[in-house]
Amino acid sequence: MKRIIAIWLISICLLGCVSIANEESVNQVVELQTFSSFHFWQSIESAQEKGLQEINNISGGIAPHHLLADAYISHYYQSIKESKNDFSRIILICPNHFHDGNSPIITHNGAIKTPIGVSDFDNMFINELVKSVDFIKCDTNNIIKNEHGITAHVPYIQFAMPDATIVPLVIDATISNLEADQLAEYLIENHTEDTIYICSMDFSHYLLQPETNQMDSESIESIRTFNYNQINQYSDEHLDTPKGLIIFLKVMESLDATNMQVLGHSSASKIMKTNTTENTSYFTIVFDEI
Repeated sequence: MKRIIAIWLISICLLGCVSIANEESVNQVVELQTFSSFHFWQSIESAQEKGLQEINNISGGIAPHHLLADAYISHYYQSIKESKNDFSRIILICPNHFHDGNSPIITHNGAIKTPIGVSDFDNMFINELVKSVDFIKCDTNNIIKNEHGITAHVPYIQFAMPDATIVPLVIDATISNLEADQLAEYLIENHTEDTIYICSMDFSHYLLQPETNQMDSESIESIRTFNYNQINQYSDEHLDTPKGLIIFLKVMESLDATNMQVLGHSSASKIMKTNTTENTSYFTIVFDEI
């Protein structure tokens, strides 16, 4: 009998260890792997020299994740800071560039550390989201750490909104229309006034500048008119996360934040002063109430 009890106690301890190990594998601190202090602070100064824009009643926006456009990312977040909007939660939507994981949407709870600081992920919100939407999974394979759609933004968030928590949502291209609608509905139903939504997105890829200009014109018109059917047909020639953009725009529409302002527009070719198909275009855009 004593032997049975001993085995039972050992089993309980082992199960407890496994449970703790699983919890820690999810609730972990992600540490930024690549960071250039020189380029970061240079982009901060560049944005301030350019002049920041005050934006009232902002609900969300679009910004690039290609660090060649770091001055645009910096200007974008500092303009939000300048507007004195009191946001404590950032929903950050981006494409799954490497198609990692076994779910159409990957998130993460824990925190993320950069040389600028440590930002908590909004663990309570994320845990409820994962419980409520069964196709959303928490990252256990360093997907967030390697996803520049998230990591390119975090140091600028930490500089401009150091106390805000982050909800990372990495959207795979395999996500269905129904799943995208389910996520949008969840975000709408659980919206709070202290939440801002950011779509981390680059625009036209791998085209010469004249073709890039044409694609950008088409993309902007589709966004301005909330043309979901058109956006749903786009590929990398237009933008890199059609479904992520649709989720974002549906939230904006529900908040009556349909007034679109373009803060910046450029491309790799323009920044580098070349004309090559190794080109990507960028917009910084904000949405506010009419």
